[in-house]
Amino acid sequence: MTPAMRIKAFVSGHPLWSIFIFASLIRVLNIWHVAVFGGKFVIEDSFFLTFSIEWAQSFGFMAGEPGSNSFVERVPIYPLVVALFQAIGLGAPIFLALFNGMLDALTCVIIGLLGCMMERRLGLVAGGMAAMWPNLIIHSGLVLSDALFVLLFSAILYCAAKFLREPTASWSLASGGLLGFAIVTRTVAQFLVPPITIAIGAIALYHRRSKLNAMGLSLMFVVGTMIATVPVLTHNWVKFDNFSFSVQSGTHMAYWVVPPIKAVENGTPLAETVSKMRGRFVDGLERDGVRETEISPFEVDRRLKEIAIAEILVSSPLAIAKAWAKGITVNLMSPAILIDTRVRALATQSFYSLETPHFFAKVWRYVVGNGPVYGILFVIGAFGSIVTLGLSLYGALLLWRRNCWVAVFTGLAVVYFLLLNGPVGSPKYRLPLEPIIVLLTSLGILGLWDWWQTRYSKKQEA
Repeated sequence: MTPAMRIKAFVSGHPLWSIFIFASLIRVLNIWHVAVFGGKFVIEDSFFLTFSIEWAQSFGFMAGEPGSNSFVERVPIYPLVVALFQAIGLGAPIFLALFNGMLDALTCVIIGLLGCMMERRLGLVAGGMAAMWPNLIIHSGLVLSDALFVLLFSAILYCAAKFLREPTASWSLASGGLLGFAIVTRTVAQFLVPPITIAIGAIALYHRRSKLNAMGLSLMFVVGTMIATVPVLTHNWVKFDNFSFSVQSGTHMAYWVVPPIKAVENGTPLAETVSKMRGRFVDGLERDGVRETEISPFEVDRRLKEIAIAEILVSSPLAIAKAWAKGITVNLMSPAILIDTRVRALATQSFYSLETPHFFAKVWRYVVGNGPVYGILFVIGAFGSIVTLGLSLYGALLLWRRNCWVAVFTGLAVVYFLLLNGPVGSPKYRLPLEPIIVLLTSLGILGLWDWWQTRYSKKQEA
């Protein structure tokens, strides 16, 4: 038997292992290339390398006391993983990137399993596509919590699909548990709890279960979410007298959500709006006779949220809608390759810092201003994004024809993340959608293949 025949036989007999091995090899090669050719494994900030041990100390998993309260800026699951790696001497960024790569390879397997629930060939194509998906590969090679979050969210989708077929307590509990851990990995998932709780009861009733059974299944889901979330909320209540997951919301709303709205509404530069928001925060502290260092980070978060919400409420609804539309466009269309640290090193300017008359002028100025190599990579990535979006839309149509309920829930998941991200756009914020986009793109590819095969067969018969 030739090597090619052996590989084909292995893939046929062990499809999930094949997906995992293929995905792992690609991610290891990417990490090797980053390490050898001067890329970076840390992007934007080094939070996870700096404050992870403080989370472990605050929970009592490691000796000592946190040196500050800064660690509550993020939720604890991924920091605790990083702290474990640091404790055993593997805290260097490359080891964390390799760990993320293996998590992402598991995500590819789950995407394959989701595809197999419709048909085997879709699972193989989707798993293979996921293994080569640029956004997944790039972000899995960075010291960020996204690889873990996408793995958990993919697993939630799998459990939800199983529950949609057969509503059982085990699938309900598993879905809740996974969502709970996803929330304390990235708080973006926390608002999913109420709608999914309602959906679980509705699905049970659709399957002609009793009202009592439907309520019990919803309760099991809520109990599952509490497994991971209650310890974190309790910790923050005891330590900071605040029943919240983290202190990111205020900063995000004041410095990332409000500025794009004001830029659309009256052309105010982003930096100017950020400065104004900061000034109002400082003015509020002076009015109350307190210093920022004297109040808890949760109080800082509360004050920033109040300022941001007040500013959003007086903004034009049309400006808000336009800012959200721009953010959604960037999230869906921006090439993932631009987030790669090797490509980012080519950029000489910041997209968000540019001030232009309109959005497309801003994109043009950004691409042209970063040089020809960057421009070529942008065009290639943008073309790939457009093709992928077209295929995924066609796949969504085919999914609707196959199972309208699955299509509805899939669409709601996409809308949820797009609306929640708001005017903040980046390939990073598209990551939770990637398992869905990969599946829909694969379905679109197979749909086109079947159409071509049918057409070719008819020509042959004629």
